Amino acid sequence: MTKSAPRVEGLAIVEKYDTAFDYLYNITANIPRRHGVFRDALLECMTRIPRALYVAAKSKQISRIREADAELAVLRWFLRRAAEKLRIITKRQHEAVGVMLAEVGSMLGDWMKKASGSKHG
Repeated sequence: MTKSAPRVEGLAIVEKYDTAFDYLYNITANIPRRHGVFRDALLECMTRIPRALYVAAKSKQISRIREADAELAVLRWFLRRAAEKLRIITKRQHEAVGVMLAEVGSMLGDWMKKASGSKHG
């Protein structure tokens, strides 16, 4: 029974991330061409997260969950940079996607706690 729990949560978290991804993908389409390298790096970061989430779900290793959390942190850095320094996304867009990613981050945090607890209990 505990073997299937991470997979189910892994899928739910990907579905939650999909909402943020769709929102962000539409924003990236409007990033000016002169920021193309940044945009491409942002898109690459965005597409690495679902893979990291699925790998974590399949492996059942807390280190993989932490890697997914690190990928999410990198995405947050890109978005902060895009909003505050480059100003290629609005504050409102940054806040909206921040809320979406906070939900994903919260799910990851819960997942890490469950994974840590199951190893020690």
